[in-house]
Amino acid sequence: MLAWLLSIRLRAEYRGESLSEARREAPAGRSTVRAGWDLAGLSPTVAALFEKDLRYLIRNKTAYFTLLGPLFLVIVMSLGHGGPPGRQPSFMRSSSIFFPLSVAYVLLIVVGLAYNNLGYDGSGLPMLFAAPIRFRDVLVAKNLLHASLVLTEVLAVSVLGWFLVGPTPLLVVGVTLAAALLILLTNFAVGNLVSLYFPRKLNFGQMRRQQSSGIAVAASLGTQVLLAALVTGLYILSRWAGHLAWCGAAFLVLAGAAWMVYRRVLDLAGGIAWKRREVMMAELSRAG
Repeated sequence: MLAWLLSIRLRAEYRGESLSEARREAPAGRSTVRAGWDLAGLSPTVAALFEKDLRYLIRNKTAYFTLLGPLFLVIVMSLGHGGPPGRQPSFMRSSSIFFPLSVAYVLLIVVGLAYNNLGYDGSGLPMLFAAPIRFRDVLVAKNLLHASLVLTEVLAVSVLGWFLVGPTPLLVVGVTLAAALLILLTNFAVGNLVSLYFPRKLNFGQMRRQQSSGIAVAASLGTQVLLAALVTGLYILSRWAGHLAWCGAAFLVLAGAAWMVYRRVLDLAGGIAWKRREVMMAELSRAG
């Protein structure tokens, strides 16, 4: 009986109803409920969660400085373009190297967010367990937000690089994007697991540096080092063989394998989250 009454209350709160005992004056006009976003190709649940996470990002003004970092870096690197060849590094003169380095920096900045997906949910995490949704959808929405950020940043640095340095050969663009897909999917798979096992609460608008857990930092660093070694090794082998396209094909094959691993992690996410719900809620509800 008590469980049934509790479920009624939680469902009402999840739908936005305030059940506080404090008296509140009625609004002058009749309020209307605004429908959530309708995004093509996404279920209503994932679309609503994506909207929630995007609004979290918009509220977090301090994140703007981090996301604008790659654009400023592109401008700074391009300052050496057109100068004396003997005084400028090669990546400042060649668009074939400039574009991959810009994309690599974007990935380095954005994929780190995937290792603490639940950080800004904080004390609202219990509502995700009480709501009639799958935890898989929660992670999918967060990964879609991070993928959207990467896509936006890559498009921005591509346009800036085009005007500041020059056009990048299509083959280099294709190989770079194939490597970026591999890196993104691998980090999402590892980051989702780390977010479930080692979450750390983050606060909106807090200017001081907020650290993820030590294991999350180590996992992120180790993943980036292994991926950098793999991508660099395949690139060197393909250049040595004289067929850069082989490198892009290898990246796509590995990205397919990373996609299967990512899907498997999503399938396991619900069970892991349910078993660790008390630990996760305690960590993310911690004050300070």
